[in-house]
Amino acid sequence: MVDLEDLGRIRENEWFSANEKELIRQAKERKTAQQQQMLAAEEEKLRQLHWMKCPKCGHDLEEVVHEGVKIDECKKCKGIFLDAGELAEILLRSQEANRMLFRKLSHLVFKVSS
Repeated sequence: MVDLEDLGRIRENEWFSANEKELIRQAKERKTAQQQQMLAAEEEKLRQLHWMKCPKCGHDLEEVVHEGVKIDECKKCKGIFLDAGELAEILLRSQEANRMLFRKLSHLVFKVSS
């Protein structure tokens, strides 16, 4: 005859065996979610510390417009820092301005020589 205590232990062991993998998976998911939250909070903290700060001297950067493009300039050391694509944009605008200047000059030369 099976003792009630033994039957209870057997059923408990069966339940744990059946659900152990799911419990472990849920615990890992919670741990991963907590780690991601902590990492995201740390990244945000670092971003806030370094946002619009000069990489050279650490002072505040301010946006200024140069050739129609917003760039970052340090208030202290006057360093200029460009975001992705800003240098290309400035160079393209400079080329266009140079072409326009050349066209104007060439029209003047043709008018004078005619």
